[in-house]
Amino acid sequence: MESFKNEILGWNFFYSKTNEFLYRLFFVPIVFATFFHFKYCFEPLYFEELRYQINKNIKENFVTDLKIDGIIRSTKIKFDKLFVKIKIKTKSIDKVKNTIGNFFILTIKNDNIIAKKHFFTFFGKVVNIKKKKLIIMEINPIFFLRINKKDKIILFLSRYFSKISLVLKEFETIRKFNYLYNPIRTILMNPVNESIILRNSFFDECIDRHYNLHFNKNQLSCIKDFQNNHITLIQGPPGTGKTRTILGILAILFEEKKKYGIKLKISVDKKKQNDQVIICAPSNAAIDENLSRMLFGIPYLYQNNLNNPRLLRLGPNYNKYLDHISFETLSLIKLSDIDFENKFKFSNFNIINLKRSIINTGSLIFTTLACSNYHLINNLTSKQYLIIDEAAQSIELSSLIPIKKYTHRIILVGDIHQLPATVFSKSAIAFGYNRSLLKRFQLNRYPTLFLGIQYRMHPQISSFPARKFYKNNLKDSWKVSKISNFHQLRCFSPLIFFDIIDGVENYHTDNHFSWCNLDEIRFINLYFRSIICLISNLNELTIGFISGYSGQIEEMRDILSNSKIKLNEQISTIDSFQGKEKDILFFSCVRSKIERGIGFLADGRRINVAFTRAKLGFWIFGNSFSLRKDSNWNETVFDFKIRNNYFVSRKPYERSNRRVIYWDILDHENYTFDGEVEFTNTKILIESLFEN
Repeated sequence: MESFKNEILGWNFFYSKTNEFLYRLFFVPIVFATFFHFKYCFEPLYFEELRYQINKNIKENFVTDLKIDGIIRSTKIKFDKLFVKIKIKTKSIDKVKNTIGNFFILTIKNDNIIAKKHFFTFFGKVVNIKKKKLIIMEINPIFFLRINKKDKIILFLSRYFSKISLVLKEFETIRKFNYLYNPIRTILMNPVNESIILRNSFFDECIDRHYNLHFNKNQLSCIKDFQNNHITLIQGPPGTGKTRTILGILAILFEEKKKYGIKLKISVDKKKQNDQVIICAPSNAAIDENLSRMLFGIPYLYQNNLNNPRLLRLGPNYNKYLDHISFETLSLIKLSDIDFENKFKFSNFNIINLKRSIINTGSLIFTTLACSNYHLINNLTSKQYLIIDEAAQSIELSSLIPIKKYTHRIILVGDIHQLPATVFSKSAIAFGYNRSLLKRFQLNRYPTLFLGIQYRMHPQISSFPARKFYKNNLKDSWKVSKISNFHQLRCFSPLIFFDIIDGVENYHTDNHFSWCNLDEIRFINLYFRSIICLISNLNELTIGFISGYSGQIEEMRDILSNSKIKLNEQISTIDSFQGKEKDILFFSCVRSKIERGIGFLADGRRINVAFTRAKLGFWIFGNSFSLRKDSNWNETVFDFKIRNNYFVSRKPYERSNRRVIYWDILDHENYTFDGEVEFTNTKILIESLFEN
């Protein structure tokens, strides 16, 4: 896009590295008066975040990213644009042959002048690549007097610009906003509930007949009401059955089509296209997790004699078990059906039509928010239902990517008390750029349907987040109250805090931008080995190890991988664990220095995510003295203490681990400190032996 290109080419790289604002920023309001108001607020924030991410990417990957030496051969001004021909070495041609349309950072090499001055480093866009080792680049005309023929130049390609289409998606969203379906566009600018009069008799009949047996009252409200609004908000805390509710909505859609004689099979002819459902999530992991759960529930649609919905997983980097419904696999199958002789006659136009037919025949299309901008989806003219899962985990511009001209219904599913989207620019965060579309609607008091019964966590685990984050509106299902066999031991109760008071945090040896705490890992390893010995059915349980820091994750993988017993375990950061669940979860807090604080661990939403991943056991390892300096963690640690699920561990950790395993609740009164514990009964016994 011309405006995007001109903005990037106008950047002065070294000036953009400063902390000064390049743009006049405005706080994102909860209501937009016009499209121009929307554009006026979001466009500067988008570029502010973009330049920050580019600088961060270059700082972290400067050594490994693509760098090429070249010599300027000629310059030419045409239609107020400056084009530069750069000759590079033969060996470098293969590295740049697929970079047409990408942006490079150009630095003039001059022995007599300091190259680090800001006006010698700028951006250029690759226009063409000639066979004679020549690259034609467009640069900003303001640099015309700064470059000369035969100047030596360095071309640097940031990884962030290696796939320019991904960078452009949010910017294109701003531009296309004014062309959305009118009722949707109006509500997006000013979130006001506008009810629609529909055939409610069908839904009442359907729900009375079958749905009361499979859904609770909150889930039924979502299933009944989504058709009465252009945009529906569903807040689903962890474990409340969001995926099940989405399945119920899909079943309603498909059964409605059957009842009123609407064909589900979609014709390739655009004029005969019928309704489609597009289900999105912010990441590949989130959409795969969602799809894998839905695959168990989709057969329910077949059992009710409904027309078989065709599932399609669109986009790369999907899990292997979804290969049978992936767009790439289905495209290869279609292509393999063509006669061998006709394959060579098959033009690109025919291949595009073949891919279009696959998209058009997909009743349920699962994809990420970024991949929902795929050009074949953009060309769909059918009426579309859009469901965005984990909607609170993406910025507003990302949530707007899948909304098309023919999108008639939108369902936003998420939880604003979980982690938000990742935004790197502090100035962009200060002006509300990291706020989700779901959050903006709720701030505007848009009606939100709340799923209030959780089916995941043991009541001891769920009680704290229910009180702290959901104002006691989150209730436990009777199904989660069962006691597991290892809960009989106090040292393996559902909720425990291990106070590693001797733990020391350090910078990770390989990743100097992250922290690690080897003392916590040492105790976790000992405790984990005790579990392996004492819990007989451990191989039937799923186990997770989480931490807020990637350095700690790397160390845990190295140490815990030495275990001879192969278990169903996963080691990951808190942020990447959102949306997942495990039977047993170990949480390493890492931070132990009071003067350094606890960083982003102080975010209450991160605490909520950590708590709500575990089903049967959630065990925290940290330094309470450091953590309690934060108000959220002070409340968390206090909750463990009043429930008598708090253990102090000191070096040597082998002895501390033994004390924990054989700890009796009455021994707490006689506990002095680890390594020098005296149990009253033992002392009396020894004294009596000496007396005799």
